[in-house]
Amino acid sequence: MHENDPTKHLTCYVSFDPAIDRDAMGADFALHFGRVAERPDLMDGRYGNRDGALVKTRPGKRPTTFELRPLRAFERAACDAAPSAESRWLHALQYALVRAELSQPLAAVNETVRPLPGQGSRLSMEALDDLGERVGIETLYEVGAVAYSRSKLSFFGEGFAPLPATSAHVLERSLFHAATLAAETSDTETTDAGSTSQQETPPGSGAPGSVTATGAAT
Repeated sequence: MHENDPTKHLTCYVSFDPAIDRDAMGADFALHFGRVAERPDLMDGRYGNRDGALVKTRPGKRPTTFELRPLRAFERAACDAAPSAESRWLHALQYALVRAELSQPLAAVNETVRPLPGQGSRLSMEALDDLGERVGIETLYEVGAVAYSRSKLSFFGEGFAPLPATSAHVLERSLFHAATLAAETSDTETTDAGSTSQQETPPGSGAPGSVTATGAAT
């Protein structure tokens, strides 16, 4: 397969597939899938090269893969006419999918999926829905985003297909960022409350047994 040539078929992996050993890949993970921002709302993602040679898997695990073909001009036009990014990605996946090798744990079953007979080279809506039940809608979005992004490249264009904002990997990072902000805010409020409590205690109002209370009793 040719990862950087958008005129060739591509074997596409999914960034959050549990079979992929992200720790073993190290920096190659970002090179393959693209880097997402520490804050996804900043739209600071970077393109990945989708080079399959960079992928490392966990012992005894086989990742799910999707073989994608390039989109034709009329197919790209049909995708562009869709009303949302998600629908464009799903349209692109319907056109581009040649074969899917589904494997657990990402997929619910271990099987090979191809476009249905009689549907030409396009996956039917029924088959797309069935595939979504096996691998999840986030997987369809991410793979479809790869297919759609490739259609925008010229011959041997540079890296392509950043992780979409709906990717489970990106959402995980976003939730982690939100949790970190919440913890920092909570710590700040606790510190501020303690400081205010000490500053607002008037002279002579100490608790019994304190130096101030003893002096008042005298």
